[in-house]
Amino acid sequence: MAEKNLLNLETVPMEALRAIYEVDKEFIGTRSYMGIACFWNNEYSRFLRDASIATRKSIHLKFLAGNLDVTGTSDLHLKILRYFCGIR
Repeated sequence: MAEKNLLNLETVPMEALRAIYEVDKEFIGTRSYMGIACFWNNEYSRFLRDASIATRKSIHLKFLAGNLDVTGTSDLHLKILRYFCGIR
């Protein structure tokens, strides 16, 4: 079964969206991260601020799988970001 975003965040009331964001912040660094809260180092904002939820989650999971600090920077972080964001 393909993963789909079943919740359209554009239709969620602002109060509910804030609550979801706060919960997701608690999941940063875990496999439960949903892809909503910002987890990345400021150096990588240009790659991730407009990335889809699915892309953010995939990158976060790849960082975890590589035993990388999800808030860190390195050549490996950048390689992963470029791969998932389609940047050369």
